[in-house]
Amino acid sequence: MTAPIQVLGRPAQMWAYTSDDHTAIREVEDGHWMEFRAQGVSRAGYLALLDQLRIVSESEFDASLPDDYVTEGERTGAADLIIADIQAVSGAGFPAGTALQVADGDAKDRYQFGAEVVGQYTCAWLEAYENAETHGQRGRAQEALAVLSTSHDWPILHEMDKTGGYSEVLWQIADEAQAGQLQEWYREGLGCQ
Repeated sequence: MTAPIQVLGRPAQMWAYTSDDHTAIREVEDGHWMEFRAQGVSRAGYLALLDQLRIVSESEFDASLPDDYVTEGERTGAADLIIADIQAVSGAGFPAGTALQVADGDAKDRYQFGAEVVGQYTCAWLEAYENAETHGQRGRAQEALAVLSTSHDWPILHEMDKTGGYSEVLWQIADEAQAGQLQEWYREGLGCQ
């Protein structure tokens, strides 16, 4: 059963999934709606939490993020540093006709942002390799493989390897490409667009 309430000064509908799992959806404003869900609290506790909410500016939100987050305003600079570190090892930027695209995006923790950036770089080189193989351009295929062979030394992957499995997946895919066994699932595994 839903119950009308107020959230941040606007009408909202609240309902309980269970006695300690509640949600409220705020009335649409400027084409956007907000949902607030909490588990592990009673109805009274949930309503008390809703009363503590406040809308903040983007700069206030960014200031509240943990230190390892890359804010929207930091995305381009942080990505440039990650790519510069990779290029120092690989000796190569992006393949011709491709470029890093990170200007538009959300704040992310360093791990997720690193995966986004290194994923774009790796995907671009894997696609260059596939294209070269398809068109009999052995020199370009070898160039792509040479870049990918340096992945085990990319600083961001060593940083990420301490907290997750993305690096291992990327290294496996790069190694399989080196062995002439690039798997079809690499795009999904790396999040290629």
